[in-house]
Amino acid sequence: MAAFGILMSLSTCSKWIQRQVESRRREFVEERVKAGQELRKAGDFEGALREFDAAIKKDRYSAWAHNNRGLALRDLDRTDEAIRAFKRATVINSDYVFPYYNRGRLYIDLRRYEEAVLALNEAVRLKPENAYYHYYRARALAKLSRKDEAVAAYEEVIRIAPSSDKAQNSRLAIIHLLLGKYLPKK
Repeated sequence: MAAFGILMSLSTCSKWIQRQVESRRREFVEERVKAGQELRKAGDFEGALREFDAAIKKDRYSAWAHNNRGLALRDLDRTDEAIRAFKRATVINSDYVFPYYNRGRLYIDLRRYEEAVLALNEAVRLKPENAYYHYYRARALAKLSRKDEAVAAYEEVIRIAPSSDKAQNSRLAIIHLLLGKYLPKK
């Protein structure tokens, strides 16, 4: 009976140690990602990338770190690597909306509109109340000459955030689409 008690104590101790290690790992990742975000805001994209890489080295399953890594890579014009980082983030956590949105925006910048629509469709599916996701999806649809879908997406922006700058831009875009003069920038 005493041996059983000792085994239970060891098991409890082992679980406590595992929780402590996991907690410290999470803290380290959070510190590195936040430090990277600050460096990115300051324009130090290489420094930010180093911080995100350090976070990923400690936790390769941090979708948050991979998404932020993608942003730093985009800032460094390393677009193929950025796309891979955003994709990796969505593989890790398919319910994490930001990498879909960030990938969609990058695809728009690269004029890869079909891929932008696919990524932004996922962002809209996950967060249908976000006007920005609908707005950029509408822009990509308009570039593909999918007028009816673009108008519907712009109308959704207006419904969700009627007083926003994106709603004002959407109203203008709808007018231009309906007049056949829509030539969105990028």
